[in-house]
Amino acid sequence: MDLETVDDHFHDIENVDDVPLNRSVLHLLAKNSQLKAEELELGYQKSSLYPTSQEWLNIAYRFFLGVGLLLFLSGIIFFFAYNWDSLHKFAKLGLIQLGILSIGIPLIVTKPSDFVIKLGLTAISVLVGIAFAVFGQIYQTGADAYDFFLGWSVFVTAWVAIAAFPFLWFFYLVLINITIVLYLVQVQMYTHEEVLSLIIAFINTIALCLWEYAIKGDRSDWVHALLTRMIGAVVVITLTIGMIWVIFDFRAAVDLSVINIVFYLGVLIGGSWYYIKKGKDIGFTTMLALSVLVIGNAWIISLVDHNFNEGIFLLLSIGNLGATVFLVMKLVQIKKRWEQIAKETSSPYNQLDHEA
Repeated sequence: MDLETVDDHFHDIENVDDVPLNRSVLHLLAKNSQLKAEELELGYQKSSLYPTSQEWLNIAYRFFLGVGLLLFLSGIIFFFAYNWDSLHKFAKLGLIQLGILSIGIPLIVTKPSDFVIKLGLTAISVLVGIAFAVFGQIYQTGADAYDFFLGWSVFVTAWVAIAAFPFLWFFYLVLINITIVLYLVQVQMYTHEEVLSLIIAFINTIALCLWEYAIKGDRSDWVHALLTRMIGAVVVITLTIGMIWVIFDFRAAVDLSVINIVFYLGVLIGGSWYYIKKGKDIGFTTMLALSVLVIGNAWIISLVDHNFNEGIFLLLSIGNLGATVFLVMKLVQIKKRWEQIAKETSSPYNQLDHEA
């Protein structure tokens, strides 16, 4: 596309409000038009490419509020740990209840912003766990750690549902994982690591599917992308550990090994298809590729276990270097293809910039 065509397309550049202000359009105008510096600066301001002072204040407000909440909760925990012998049991329980009420009542009465409500419910959810811990330590109930985390999970379910806060949902998922693992270890007396890893992977796979359904595959928000990769990392790591146990533990039951292999292949194939074709998340795709590389190494080592020497170690290292380079090239190629598709399916003004 020549400059004459560009100028014809944007002949009315004096009225900046009529131009769709995004990065591609502004770059095009800066290169191929007579746009003045003042008009270009106005365009940048109107396009929201640069955060305004109010947006910076909002970011700082949320950041310091979140950090302050973490410091407040950690201060409560260390306060009880340091002053445990100096406090009466009713003072210990009363302080926890006072903390919950001092957060809950203002949330109901003052009607603060949505973000403050979410942080407040998060603080209440943590304080509920602290209250259970203090109660169990005072009266020495003899309950297992499983009972503690089960009660904690049950009694914060309402707050988690009301808050609809992604980080609180992830914290709730951590509680559920710990509860189930402790139940298997302390109650059912399961000691097989491959069973535990398979169960954890199954639980978090369901959680990941529900999370993808909830966000509708939208990862434009950094919180959505971060939690997708965090939950996905748990799934991939636990499945990889399970597969390594299948490879090296020859005493494992055949049916359990088959379940591990089928589940892993299902997540590998299904996850690769979804996150390459639909979700377009390079982070999860990279984790799957690294998992395949790790399991491939484990399988080769198991085959040459009795004859493993320096030569095989050198060949395996060279093979890993080649496989890593190949995976990086493929991932970069996939990422570029996604960017190309995004340009082709974007607005005509982005397409105009691409052609120019």
